Amino acid sequence: MYKLTSNDLILFYKIMALTLFYMGELKSSGNRNKRSKESLKEHKHNIRIYFHNQLKLLWEDKSMKSLREFVDKGEYPVKKINNVKFIPLVIKNFYVELDIIMLVPGHQWMSLFSKGDLDNRIKTLLDALRIPSNKEELPNNFSSSPNPFYCLLEDDSLISHISICKYRWWKEHKNQEVSLIINVKMKEHMSIIFNFAYPSFLKH
Repeated sequence: MYKLTSNDLILFYKIMALTLFYMGELKSSGNRNKRSKESLKEHKHNIRIYFHNQLKLLWEDKSMKSLREFVDKGEYPVKKINNVKFIPLVIKNFYVELDIIMLVPGHQWMSLFSKGDLDNRIKTLLDALRIPSNKEELPNNFSSSPNPFYCLLEDDSLISHISICKYRWWKEHKNQEVSLIINVKMKEHMSIIFNFAYPSFLKH
């Protein structure tokens, strides 16, 4: 568990945490031809939907009422793409640390990561955690549902730290499937004064 020190209190006054989960394929985000790039866009968006379904439960909690009101008043950063409202949880007054536990099927340990493409797989994950920059990052079959669409990050530049621990998991998986447990620590700079608060159950 993270413990505050006097130096920490100088830098920020809020530490909040939540955990996200993903199970499925995690494709590499390397150089690709046009057809493959479109497939990767679809893949990233499917992962984005996977996280939306978890974040939606958080946003609909009664403790998030004050934040929802800021969204309704237009006082919270929302990005509209193709008439869909993308709403991030972590906005630019905050930064995050991600501690990722990656469970890889034991029999696919080498085949999944022997080519040294872990960084490219994590790039795919980070792209799926943030709101799209523009409509060009969305697949051609992009649907106007769900709307609003909840994402973790307004921008991946808000990530200050990433740690990844890989473990062999002797559980039956589909081909190329991994399981991710993503522990998120959100920190708000003390120099930024915001007149809304995240719910207490997020406090770490």
